[in-house]
Amino acid sequence: MSDVPEVSIGQAMNSPAPSTSNPDEATHYVEARNGVVVSVSSPASDVGIAMLKKGGNAVDAAVATAFALAVAYPLAGNIGGGGFMLVHPAPGDGEPVVIDYREMAPAAAWPTMYTKQESQFTHRAVATPGTVRGLEMAHRRFCSLPWEMLLEPAIDLARNGYIVDRAVAASTNDTLAAAPEFSELQHVYGKAGGGPWSAGDRMMLPDLANTLQMLAVQGPDAFYRGAVAEQIIAEMARGEGLITADDLACYQAVERRPLGARYRGTYDVFAPPPPSAGGQCLIQALAMLDVFDLTASDRWSPRTLHIMSEVMRRAHRDRARYPGDPAFVEIPDFLVSQKYGRKNAASIDLLTATP
Repeated sequence: MSDVPEVSIGQAMNSPAPSTSNPDEATHYVEARNGVVVSVSSPASDVGIAMLKKGGNAVDAAVATAFALAVAYPLAGNIGGGGFMLVHPAPGDGEPVVIDYREMAPAAAWPTMYTKQESQFTHRAVATPGTVRGLEMAHRRFCSLPWEMLLEPAIDLARNGYIVDRAVAASTNDTLAAAPEFSELQHVYGKAGGGPWSAGDRMMLPDLANTLQMLAVQGPDAFYRGAVAEQIIAEMARGEGLITADDLACYQAVERRPLGARYRGTYDVFAPPPPSAGGQCLIQALAMLDVFDLTASDRWSPRTLHIMSEVMRRAHRDRARYPGDPAFVEIPDFLVSQKYGRKNAASIDLLTATP
C-alpha cells in the first residue's frame, strides 16, 4: 500500500482531534482510505500501521500487531497462549479462512483433573501454547514481509519500553497484587523501584525482548524445539506442570473453514468455528436479531437492550451446553441455522426477562 495515513487506536492524521485532553477518555473517530489497524493498544496499532507503510498487507500488519500486543498489552497479548485469525483474501484470491492456534491440553491431561476446591492458577493449568505456530502459518500463507521484520517492532517495544496507559497500569497492578507468591511474575512485571504502575510510566521487558529476538533470528522452532522450549519444560518440572517436550514439538496450528451467515439478506458474516465458541455465539445471535426490527426503538432504549440481552442469554446458554474441541466433541449443525434462530427468537417475551 502507498500513502497509508497514520491510523491507530489513537488518532489518525485525517481524523478529528480527540474530544478530551485525556486520551483514555477520548472518543476516537478515524477515517482512512488505504488502511486501518485496530487493537486495544495504541503502541501495537502503530506497529501494524508501520507494516502497511512498509508495503505489507493486512496479514503482515496483523502478525506484527499480535507480537506487539504480547509486549504492550500483558493482560491479553501473548506468545504463551493461543487464538484465532480470520483472513478474508482479496477478491479472486480465495475463500475466507480461519487459522486456529488455540492452546492444546498436554497429552498427560485427563478429563477430571480438577476439583472445585483446587486452584487453577498453577503450572498444571497451563496448556501447550499455540500463538507462535499460528502466526507462523499466517506468515507462510499470506504475508509479504520477512518474518524478522514483523518481530522487530515488538522487540524494540520490549527492550526500550513503552508508555503504559490507564488500563495496562490497572490490570498489571491487579495481577501483581493477586499473585504475590509468584516471584518471577513480580520480577518481570513489577515496577522498578517499587510501587504501583501509573498511566504515563514506561514499562521495559528485557527478558521478553530476548525471547522475541530469538524467535526473529531462529524462527518459531526456537519456541517449540529450541532454547525457549527448554525453558518452558524446565519451568513445568519445577511447578509440577504437564507440558512436555513432545507436547511442544507436536503442536500444529490448524486451518479451518469459517462459519458463515447472511444477516438481513445483505451482509455476509464470517466467524471462527469451534473450538472457538464466540463465532458460534455471534452467528446464533444474528440469526435471532434478524427477526426483530431494531430500528423501531432507540439504540439504548429498554426494548432494544432487552432484545439484545435475551438474544445473548440464549446464545450463551448453548455456548455452555454444546461446544468443545471438534476433535473430541460432535457439535450440532442446527445451532447456527436460521431455523433455530427463529425458534429461539420466538421464545423471547418482550416484557419479561427469561430466567
